[in-house]
Amino acid sequence: MKIIIVGAGEVGYNIASRLASESKQVVVIEKNSELARVLFEDLDVQVIEGSGSSPAVLTRAGIQETDILLAVTDSDEINLTACLVTNLLSPSTKKLARIRNTDFDAYHEIFQNQIPYIDTIINPEIEVVKTIRRLVDIPQALDAGDFADGKVRYIGIRIDAASVMAGMCLKNFQERFGDARPLIAAIVRKDEVLKPAKPGAWNWRNRWTTPWCSMETDPTRSCF
Repeated sequence: MKIIIVGAGEVGYNIASRLASESKQVVVIEKNSELARVLFEDLDVQVIEGSGSSPAVLTRAGIQETDILLAVTDSDEINLTACLVTNLLSPSTKKLARIRNTDFDAYHEIFQNQIPYIDTIINPEIEVVKTIRRLVDIPQALDAGDFADGKVRYIGIRIDAASVMAGMCLKNFQERFGDARPLIAAIVRKDEVLKPAKPGAWNWRNRWTTPWCSMETDPTRSCF
């Protein structure tokens, strides 16, 4: 998978670092020569110095062969223009834009359904507020988020000795919790992400875990 990142600031750097560690083909476009130099020296990614809103620079970066464009500079205008130019040069490339100015909030749906057809729009400030609200709603959660326009919720919970789940096998969830049982999507132990094994294979008394769960109904929260 080839991914172009426009912007080598803190957000772009961290994304590039993560994707490079996953052996993705990453190209970063950055007009600031110092930021471009740091990225080039630190990470195993291709770095192109220039503006991500330039058709010539995007073409040089190989936008026609790119699966995803991530426009994450500090400038909403550059991010929007990068997506617009990408739509002209490579309509099949998926586009994600970081847009911080609240003046654009009312136009997110238009940007997605009309030119420049941005697949995902992220407002960092709004996402922070949403996350805080979700964490306040579920105080035990270490992290929380939504999928499918809020129809499915995931939360991260640390299981301790006092938890009703401590020492319980996955196969016993139905008997213990009934229809309110949580769906375990992943288990994190010692910074390692593990897939839930077949029923009966995990006993949380011996595994210090953080499950990520889909939360579709209030009764599920009582499991924690």
